[in-house]
Amino acid sequence: MLERSENNDAHVSYLEEQILLEQIRTGNLEALEASYAKASSEDLKRLGKMSDSPFKQLEYACCSFVTLATRAAVEGGLDTDTAYSISDVYLQRLAKCLTPRDILSLLEEVRFGFAKAVRDRRRERARISYLEQAKDYIATHLNKEFTLESMAKEIGVNPSYLSRKFKEYENMGIAEYTSRRRIQAAENMLKYSDIPIAAIAQYLCFHSQSYFGAVFKEYTGLSPRRYREQEKVTDFFPHYTA
Repeated sequence: MLERSENNDAHVSYLEEQILLEQIRTGNLEALEASYAKASSEDLKRLGKMSDSPFKQLEYACCSFVTLATRAAVEGGLDTDTAYSISDVYLQRLAKCLTPRDILSLLEEVRFGFAKAVRDRRRERARISYLEQAKDYIATHLNKEFTLESMAKEIGVNPSYLSRKFKEYENMGIAEYTSRRRIQAAENMLKYSDIPIAAIAQYLCFHSQSYFGAVFKEYTGLSPRRYREQEKVTDFFPHYTA
C-alpha cells in the first residue's frame, strides 16, 4: 500500500470491477464496447502487483478475470455446464499464450465472449417464454375464435416473429397446433360426456360438423361417432363398497 502511495498508483476500484461484471452478467455488449473503447494502457497498471514479471502479471490477471466472468455469466442466467466449459477453453488457451499481446487479445475475447453467451441465452429464454404464453393462450381459447394478431397483441410480441418461432420450436404452425389441441379436447368430450357431436363441433369453433368430422378423422383415424362408440366411458366414477 505504501509503495503504491509513493508511486501514485491507484488500484482498480471495487465499483469499477462490479460495473464490468454487471455488463457481462446482463449481456450488455454495447456498454462493454463503450468501456473498452475508453480503456488505456494505464488501466493495466492498476491491477496491483501480482508478479515482477510483466507476462506473469497479465497471466494471473487473465486467470482471475476468467474466474470472475464465469461466475458473473452464471448469475446472468448462463447454465453452469456451458459457463464452465467456456471457462475451461479460455484457460487452456491462456496456457498457450506466448506474448503479452496474446493475453491482452484473450482478455478482450473473454469479456465479450461471456457477455454474448449470456445475451444469447437470455434471448433464447425470452423466445421460449413467448411460446409458453402462446400455448397458454391457445389452451384458454379452444372454445373461442382468435387470430394470430390478437394472440400476439396479448403476449406483446410481433405476430410474424411469434409465428416463425412457434413453428421452429414445435415443428408445426400455430393453426395446426390449435387444431390438435381442439381435437384432444373433443376426444375427452366424446369419451366422458353425452354432448351431441354437432354441439362439440360448434363449441370448439369448427365451422361445420362435417369439417369437424374430417379433421377429427385425420388426427385419430376414426369418425367422431365411431370414436365415441369405441372409447365412451360409461362408468367413469368407481363404486365403493363398505
